[in-house]
Amino acid sequence: MGKRLFMVVMLLCLFSCSCSSSALSVPCGDETISLDFPEGYSVVTRESFQIDSWSENLPLSKSEMEKRFDDEGLLADAFDPESGREIKLTVREDELSKAAFRLSGLSDEKCRQVLANLTEGLEKTGYTTVTSSSLLRDGETSLLCYSAQVGKVENGYSYIAFAAVENGRTYELTFYSNGHVLTESRRAEAQATAKTLSVKQTTPIPVPKWLVVIGFVCIASVVIFGILLIISFIRDIWIGLHKNTDLK
Repeated sequence: MGKRLFMVVMLLCLFSCSCSSSALSVPCGDETISLDFPEGYSVVTRESFQIDSWSENLPLSKSEMEKRFDDEGLLADAFDPESGREIKLTVREDELSKAAFRLSGLSDEKCRQVLANLTEGLEKTGYTTVTSSSLLRDGETSLLCYSAQVGKVENGYSYIAFAAVENGRTYELTFYSNGHVLTESRRAEAQATAKTLSVKQTTPIPVPKWLVVIGFVCIASVVIFGILLIISFIRDIWIGLHKNTDLK
């Protein structure tokens, strides 16, 4: 009886952990994007909303959600029904991301120039005001961070975004706060979440043909050199043996 009760408790714990987990892994072409969302959010991906029954607690209909995925390059959308907050993970390819290609390979100065170009492009739209911007480097993490206000505080919304550029694509994590100025605690939560954003290559990067040829030539050279070395060694032994025979 004790063993059976222990097994039931363990299964309930495992089920509880799996349900409360906010970790997410989303495939995108030849890459996989992983992220840990804050607790309390309902996370939606293209796969999940097509398979699972649609929740009545979410603010958008199933068709509206599908349009978002198609039009915005949306990879995941997270909603907090109680506070009305939203977090979006999107991907895009444009001239800016192609030119930067990979933030981790750029100097701080060049990263800040990419950030300046990004925020200038937003403000040119006429309805977005960038309130702050910074470069976030933490170990292997390289993110462009900026805050913006769309419209007025009373009838608009504010957000803070973190952009990672990998292999010519921009993966952007955006935290929305409708009608509210972003608080320091909200910024801290957003930054902690953004630091968990990871982009990993899932398929091997194709090796250039010229590199394959050079590798083949190098290997062949080493093999030929080894064969010649062995032949030379055998010849020296053979000559040495014959010399000893002649001396006798």
